[in-house]
Amino acid sequence: MKYVQSITFRALSALFVGGLLIAFPKEISSWLVIVIGVLFLIPGMVSIGAYFVGYSKNEAMRPIFPIVGAGSVFFGLILTLFPTYFVPYIKYVLAAFLVLASIAELIQVFQMRRYTEVGAFFFVIPMLIACAGLFVIFFNKLEGYEYNMILGVASIIYAIQELLNAIRFRKVRREFARAKVEAQVPVLEEAAPDTEVATSKITEAEVVEEDGFVQEENL
Repeated sequence: MKYVQSITFRALSALFVGGLLIAFPKEISSWLVIVIGVLFLIPGMVSIGAYFVGYSKNEAMRPIFPIVGAGSVFFGLILTLFPTYFVPYIKYVLAAFLVLASIAELIQVFQMRRYTEVGAFFFVIPMLIACAGLFVIFFNKLEGYEYNMILGVASIIYAIQELLNAIRFRKVRREFARAKVEAQVPVLEEAAPDTEVATSKITEAEVVEEDGFVQEENL
């Protein structure tokens, strides 16, 4: 289940980023930006790699392209390569990522809804996270550290949501695979008698042809 593992890894990285923002809300420096960039870059590469390596041939349960993973790679690269430049703008980068991540979560939940019942919790939380990101981007009346606290809390909530999605996604895929196997067993059992009948008919036809040939020789 490499796809689920990539979701879990991304969630743990988001949890760590949120912890850093809450622990150092007033000390956003170049080293912290680089650490955050690496935490974005690694899980993004893992998500994209898991998507291509574990690409399912089953169209019904085919995972969507990891939009969040691609965004993580992009953000991780620019933060790691240009940490000094992005120190004043780190809150906007993180806020934009949270908005994109929330949209990707909603898409994933809607996809999951095709196979199982999904509670309102799985829809409300991504919307709240997106609202937090939009608030940081467009509302500029708070102190810088207060925005970092908001982003830290939102990142932790996002991480918890991703872990819950990973657990639910794993369960749904297992149930779907089990149901598919159970549905194929009766088909195989029905096909077996037909094969035996067809074989017996071919054998009888061969016997008749051989008997006819013998009778002609006797004549």
